[in-house]
Amino acid sequence: MFFAWMHWADPPFVTELSDDPDAERLWREGFDAMGDEASTDAEFLFVAGLMAEIFPYVLGGEREWATRGSDMKSRAMKVQASSLPLSTFDNRGEYGKYFSHQLRGQLDRQRAD
Repeated sequence: MFFAWMHWADPPFVTELSDDPDAERLWREGFDAMGDEASTDAEFLFVAGLMAEIFPYVLGGEREWATRGSDMKSRAMKVQASSLPLSTFDNRGEYGKYFSHQLRGQLDRQRAD
């Protein structure tokens, strides 16, 4: 899902990925296979929620997918007994770097509130 998403998340000069017309289909297949919003996998809910929240217009109705993304991120934090640990993304390549950065920002915002 991550590399499919990166086809629209960042421009090709950043990702070095060429346009792939199958990227959205692959993302949706991964989303469905993991259980969509009903999933009990906190990591999946967090990353899919973030992807949907950042680029909702690619997935369909912008307002709908932004809301679904936000709801999935919130659910991720409820599914996990404590908040998702940063170590979840350790040694996971570009995927891990990207999402540990995002999670760190979210955890910092939660601590500040």
